Amino acid sequence: LSESITDLYTAILGYLAGTLHYFGLSTAVRILKSVVVSKGDMKARYEPVESAQAEFRRLAEMAEAQDLGTVVDGIHGIEQHLKQRTEQDKVEMQSLKDAIKQLNQPINRIDKRLEQIQDGIEQQMRAQILRAISTIPYGSHHKTASKGRLEGSGRWLLSKPAYSDWRKSSFSSVLWLHGIPGSGKTKLASLVVDEI
Repeated sequence: LSESITDLYTAILGYLAGTLHYFGLSTAVRILKSVVVSKGDMKARYEPVESAQAEFRRLAEMAEAQDLGTVVDGIHGIEQHLKQRTEQDKVEMQSLKDAIKQLNQPINRIDKRLEQIQDGIEQQMRAQILRAISTIPYGSHHKTASKGRLEGSGRWLLSKPAYSDWRKSSFSSVLWLHGIPGSGKTKLASLVVDEI
């Protein structure tokens, strides 16, 4: 490319030297020469400049194309690197997820075990409190009442709004069942205890 620039510069200087020589002549000589020298001769003198310029443009376009090819190759290289990095990131992310799952398993088991221990302690505390409050064997009374209850009986109570409100209540309250002796209050109470 630098050689073609030198050739173009040389051709331009040659043309300028010829033009300077021509205009350095007297006006009378120039008029006589213009009659003898045709337009084609002038074009022939400019021909080396045009051919050197065309060669320079051709080489410049080739250099640009080569540079563009290098840029495109660089972009493809970056694209490949990003794809590889993305795949590596996916693999690393999956291994991190697997590691977290493995770490969570013992934690979940410990959490469930602690819940069981806490529930057991709470049941023991409730049993101790109930024994301290009353010596009535409520467990055996409940079993007796549950055995005597017919399948599906008393379900109407569970669908009543008063029962639903009592169950959903966030504070302590009493669900009061009243009726004459033998009307089934004990059986209904055993049904509620089983539901709780």
